[in-house]
Formats: sequence, C-alpha cells, structure tokens
Amino acid sequence: MSGLDSIRVTESGSIDVEGDRAKLRLSVRTGDFDLILDTDHLLLLRRAYDNAGVRVPLCGEITGPASVTEMLNVALMMQFKGEIWVQDSGEQVTRVLGIENGVLCNTRSTDPDDRLGGMLVRSGMATTSQVEGALAMVGPEMRLGEALIASGAVDADTLYAALQHQAQEVMYKCMWVRSGVILFVTMEASSQVAPHTVHLPLQSLLLEGVQRIDELSLFRQAIPSDDLFVFATDVAVPVKLSVELQMILATCDGKSTIEDIAQTVGVTTFQVVKSVYSLMQSGLVTVGAGDDRSEEMVFEMLADCNSLLGYISDTIMRHGKRTTPAALRTALQRWSARGDFEVWQLPSAGGQDLTFDVEALGNAILDSDEPSPIARTQRMISDMAAFALFLASTLLPREHEKALSRYVAHELRAMRGRLEAAFPGRPTPLPPGA
Repeated sequence: MSGLDSIRVTESGSIDVEGDRAKLRLSVRTGDFDLILDTDHLLLLRRAYDNAGVRVPLCGEITGPASVTEMLNVALMMQFKGEIWVQDSGEQVTRVLGIENGVLCNTRSTDPDDRLGGMLVRSGMATTSQVEGALAMVGPEMRLGEALIASGAVDADTLYAALQHQAQEVMYKCMWVRSGVILFVTMEASSQVAPHTVHLPLQSLLLEGVQRIDELSLFRQAIPSDDLFVFATDVAVPVKLSVELQMILATCDGKSTIEDIAQTVGVTTFQVVKSVYSLMQSGLVTVGAGDDRSEEMVFEMLADCNSLLGYISDTIMRHGKRTTPAALRTALQRWSARGDFEVWQLPSAGGQDLTFDVEALGNAILDSDEPSPIARTQRMISDMAAFALFLASTLLPREHEKALSRYVAHELRAMRGRLEAAFPGRPTPLPPGA
C-alpha cells in the first residue's frame, strides 16, 4: 500500500475505508455523491444535487515543483473564472485561489500561518492584543478585516496592503507544493459568494513566483530547513551591509531559527532564507542545530571515534610487528603533545591503547573556549584517524594496511553522513576517507 489514505472497492461494488485518518477525512464529507469518472487509475465523485452548480473541469496530481505553475499558466491562457484548490499532501494543507480573467481576487487557506491576524502581527502592522480584540468582534455580520478597522487597529490602506501581501504569499506557497492534488472548480455566478478582496495580476505573480522557486532551490542547498538555528561568526561586518541584512544579522544569536527570525523581524521566511544565504556567502553566519543537539553530537562523534581507534588498535595487535598497547599510546601522547589540545593526557577508557574516556574528553571540549565544539571535534577526529593510520602503516603488513585503510574510510564516511543528517546545511570538514 502507498502512504496515502486508502479506500478499497470490493468485487460487489461496495467501498471499504481503510485507516482511521481516511475515516476522519470522510466523516466531514457526509452526504450523497455522483460518480463522475471511473477509470483504471482514477475515481471522481461530486456532491449530488449541489445547488451551487459546482463543476470540476480540471483536476490532477501534483508531481513536482513545476506542476502548479504550469496549471496556473493554463488558467491564465484560458481566462479561467473560479477557484483553484491546491491540496499539499506533505503538509496536509489546502489553499484556494480565487481567479477571474487573469486576476487573483481572493485566497483561503487551512494553514494557521497563512491567517491574516498572524501575518499582521509578524509584519508589525498590528499587535497581538489588537488582533485578539478584533477577533472577539468577528461574527456573521463582521469579518476580521472590518473588525480591525472598526477597532482602530489598522486603517483601510494598511488592511488592503496586508490582504495583498497575504494573497501573494498564499499563491507562492501553492507554487512551491511538490506533491498533492490540484482542482479547477467553477460555480454558477449567483452562487459565487467569495469576495474580491484583492486585485493582483496573475501574470506578474507567476513571474515573481517562478523567480522565487529558482532562488529557493539554490538557497535550500545550504539552508534545507526553516528549523535550523543561525549563528553569527567572528568575521568583521562590512560597512556597506544593507539595513535589511543588518536587521537579520542582529538576530543571529544561535538561539533563533529561520522561522523565529521571520517572526521577530516581521518578514516572510523566504525573505529570511534569502538574507541568511547572502550572509552565509559573506561568511558572516552559519546554520545548524541548536546548542543542546550540538552537545549531544559531540559525545556521539567521540564515541564513534573511540570505537574506530579501538578497532585500529586491535588490528595492529593481531597482525602487526612486535609492539605493545602501551607503546601505541606513548606514540600518540607524543604526537598529541605537539598539538593545541593535549587530548591523550586524559584517562584511557580501557587500558593503555588508542582509546580514551569519551565523557572526560567531551566535557573538556565543551568547557573550553572553543566557539564551535562540533567543528573542533571534527578536526580532532580527522587528525586522530590520520595519525592512527600512519602509525598502523609502520607496523602492519601491506595487505592488512590496505584493508584497514578501506575500513577506516568507510567508517569516516558513515560518520560524516550521520553528522550531515543531524546538522543539515552546516559544513562538515570531516573527510570522506582517511
């Protein structure tokens, strides 16, 4: 079975609903439906006796980032009049675009982040208390926008600008959907009650949306998630840095995610991602997981390294020239004493060999003045693995040395993969092999 909610059609023609989520989705769609289409791959139902005269002239699956854009271009060319529903199967969100003769007239969304009140607060156009006060006034005879004006929270010009911004962002999110379903819905003119809250040329929005998709595809290679934290570096800030970038940089304290910064500054997440990418290109910030995850990962990385060094030790003792574990450790102590962090002076975990006390070393790294514990641990592992292999090459027969090198390279690649998964977007100097 696929990961989608499933409905089984039996040989008798009855329908069995499989899964609690599928049942929940259908429970709010009670009533009679007409079977409009049945093919080997698609069934289409439409509510029966619909007084609104609803029709679905076009529908299909969204299979990539260009799917919605292509369909919106179709709507523009055919001067479509009605609603375009975009259901995002990834986020379980539905957004609706009201279109009339090449103009975006209104939008709706089930995503709480798309709501007008939250957008006004994030953009600084209204305070939380003002929005909450207006919401208390909302009822059958008064919409939120009207309540905001009546309460004095915003004026008409500010509200209109906010509605335009809201509609634009809803459409751009539709264009970014990669999997789901898109429907063109029409209805009788007398039944079309959705208000014309905005008037935005669809062609201009499409051009801007396509540019955003291209840019975001580039940005996501370095910033794959809005849940990543942004850390300022020690690089000197250029005098000519724009005011917008200065505002973003001021919030990059390592305690705020991309999404947090968007709410703090009052801009969209796309604008923050674009700004952070620009700051990353200048070396002013990096992105990664939070401090708690960093501390946890230091110990995980050191434990992996310890296991690898233990394996190298065992290989040398089994197949190497005459030596002792104490001799191995002495060689490493001499080597590490020349570095900037004498890690091998820490207690051994299991005797006089290459292994170390993970907890003691991890705490020493985290308690040091090192600004980036993860980067320091990466460099340490790289250096330790390189020297341990060099030491093994002086003691092992050639065939065992090659086999050990291949094994160490494989383990370092695996460690690199785990690190990249834990800290997407953060540079990983850990080498792919020894």
